[in-house]
Amino acid sequence: MSNQNFETEDRISELPEVLILMILCLLPLKVAIATSLLSKQWKYLWKLMPKLKFDYLDHKRQLGMFSSNACMTLLSHMAPVLQSLYFIIHLERCNAKDTGILLGVALGLHVYELVLEVRSREVFKFPRILFNVNTLVTLKLRHNVHMDVPSSFCFKTLRNLHLHYVEYKDHNSVINLMAGCPGLKTLTVHRYSHSNVKTFTISVPSLERLSIYNSNGGQQDWGYVTFTTGSIFDQLVYLELHAYKEAWWNLLTLMLDSSPKLKILKLVNQWRCEKDYVGRGEWKQPENVPKCFWFHLETFIWKGYKWQREDEKQVAKYVLENAISLKRAIFSSKRIKLKERVEVMKDLNSVIRASNVCQLIFK
Repeated sequence: MSNQNFETEDRISELPEVLILMILCLLPLKVAIATSLLSKQWKYLWKLMPKLKFDYLDHKRQLGMFSSNACMTLLSHMAPVLQSLYFIIHLERCNAKDTGILLGVALGLHVYELVLEVRSREVFKFPRILFNVNTLVTLKLRHNVHMDVPSSFCFKTLRNLHLHYVEYKDHNSVINLMAGCPGLKTLTVHRYSHSNVKTFTISVPSLERLSIYNSNGGQQDWGYVTFTTGSIFDQLVYLELHAYKEAWWNLLTLMLDSSPKLKILKLVNQWRCEKDYVGRGEWKQPENVPKCFWFHLETFIWKGYKWQREDEKQVAKYVLENAISLKRAIFSSKRIKLKERVEVMKDLNSVIRASNVCQLIFK
């Protein structure tokens, strides 16, 4: 048999460089760097990757090497910009000082998206010097990050901000953070019940998408996101609220009244909080139908809809009865039997909908 039949063909190297870089971004960073040994052509390709992810777990056998290896990798990078840079940090493997230096090096590389996830009991204080960075478009902070935000800073280019269980020095830090993002388009806020800042104030008129998640706190008053008096979110087209905090509908009513151009409303429930539904009170309909119901609201989604709860049925029916431009109303619930599903659909279908074209869907 001819040896020609056993010859292997390197088809990957014939692909366009942009496509090869996309493939490399799908690999663990260590593996992507190892491809530099394949040939001269591949020697420098990893240095042009538009996305980098550093995970301390990849260095669990090399204690103390995470920050130095990450720094060397970043300093070797040759791409003019980094589309995305993701750090998963444990402060026992990379202390706060080294993490701050690492972030400083990283943000000197014209990073568009920065994701910082801290997985340790120790809290990492976000370096104040990094508030002067003017290349970030997206910033995602997750877990055990503490922010002491100065009053005179500005993330001019920031458009997307995700705050997942972040802690703040005080209420002024929250106000300063919102005020320092004048061009913000997307904001996601997740909060713990033990947050030291009891009131989270948002006043960002430029917002187009807002998602609010409040862990359930029972009778406590810690968890509500509030807005400065008279705030109008006249650019907001997408709103997502987690609807299991006590009296959550007060926030819903406030947001509907403040968002005249809202197109998509999504409510989310979680079954694990079933026990916290006791004594939630009664929902009161708004005095006036929100403006977004007249002209703009097209999609209403309720994930984890609890059909047994009278307050939730009232809210659902109110939206169906008053949203004139509504095109689709989507309800879903994991824990529901076939017989109950039929009853829920019958109940929702009995509502006289304001929109003649509204499609009712139950998943």
